[in-house]
Amino acid sequence: MKNKEIEIVEIKDSVKEDECKKIVEKISGFKDSFKVALDEHGKELTSIEFSKFIKETEKDIIFIIGGPDGLDERVLSSIDFKLSLSKMTLNHEMARLFLIEQIYRAFTILEGKKYHRF
Repeated sequence: MKNKEIEIVEIKDSVKEDECKKIVEKISGFKDSFKVALDEHGKELTSIEFSKFIKETEKDIIFIIGGPDGLDERVLSSIDFKLSLSKMTLNHEMARLFLIEQIYRAFTILEGKKYHRF
């Protein structure tokens, strides 16, 4: 499996309109990447399904987490996939923590390590 790296880019809290502009500007430079928005209306995956999703996605993946007011429709219309971490509402800091743990878990599943209990 090719080496993967994680880069976290944080856009400081602002009004939804400003946040939208900053996100769209940031992701517009990654035209060849697969864009995933964390959204409460997105698809829920098990950890094993998520690991397969990562494996089968040929492109680099960009995960987008909105601020307290969620993501603007202009951001959601420019993404490739909507992912839900839970039916519960999570603040964006916790969503980022859970997402990073699930990415780590996905790679341990793909590498056959014992972090995830089957």
